[in-house]
Amino acid sequence: MSIRRVLLMLALCGCGALEKDIGEDEGVPPMSGSTTISIPQDYQCGGPLDDPSGKYTVTSSGDAASCVFTFHQDVTLLEKEDYSSNPALEGARLVKRIDLDVTTFDVVDPSTNARPPNVQNVDGRAFDETILTTADLDRPTPFTVEIEGEPVDALGSQVRAKDDVIMPVDVIVHVGLPAPASLDIRFEAQPNIVLGF
Repeated sequence: MSIRRVLLMLALCGCGALEKDIGEDEGVPPMSGSTTISIPQDYQCGGPLDDPSGKYTVTSSGDAASCVFTFHQDVTLLEKEDYSSNPALEGARLVKRIDLDVTTFDVVDPSTNARPPNVQNVDGRAFDETILTTADLDRPTPFTVEIEGEPVDALGSQVRAKDDVIMPVDVIVHVGLPAPASLDIRFEAQPNIVLGF
């Protein structure tokens, strides 16, 4: 049996240790999730909100006491063109995990440059799984979050097909009313993809 065939079998069964990290140096773009939204004084939860930066789709829900603002974006980690131009991707068949190097994570009232006291909870999600919590707002940066599990495993089919690899991300902010006139979402990170071969 050829060495290439053995390596392929090991990669397919997941029982080998053949893996490679690719990140900024290999062309994986940084994730820019920082933006500022304005909240009208008479805003009612569930009403439309625009992100002037165009990074997020913003929705809200809640009641007379509080609003839950959800900031959603689809982060493109790899594009189709990358497979032919990036030698580091040659032969990749699996996505084992994504290591997210977080350099900034906070929610701030730009008028005070401080966190609003009525921010009750913050939930950062990838693939609809919680990866960041309110406690992480005070965590010294940089720090790394590992993202793994079935949604990440499923990305292997996109890698094998040499297709775009996209990570859905949500930042969910629970704010007691009245809300501040503006909210800064400060979220910057560098994804590093751990590939299996």
